[in-house]
Amino acid sequence: MNVDDLMREIEAAAAAAGPEPVLPHLELSRLMPQLAADRRVEPRPPLVGRSAYERLWARINRLIRRVAAHGVEPVVHQQNAWNQAAVEAIAALAQAAAMLRGAVVAARAARQAREHDHER
Repeated sequence: MNVDDLMREIEAAAAAAGPEPVLPHLELSRLMPQLAADRRVEPRPPLVGRSAYERLWARINRLIRRVAAHGVEPVVHQQNAWNQAAVEAIAALAQAAAMLRGAVVAARAARQAREHDHER
């Protein structure tokens, strides 16, 4: 099979398909601020008590946290590491998708310029 014929078929199919469909789940750049904000899990969120009853429960919860810390905190650190790796992978994917789109646009423009020059 001739590569030029294959390229013409691909370009014809792409032209017939029209513009790229909008895929919101692939627009990763919009997700990055939310991912950056949500990637860290806090192992010990603050406990605040406004009334005497709430302050008593806050103290009880602090004691329970001290007892449970050896089991909870390693898992929280693992979750934070996984979240960080996922955010970095998504950022790399978004960058690669942008570079790929740029390369496709450049290749189409070059192809159209060659076809336009060839027609003259």
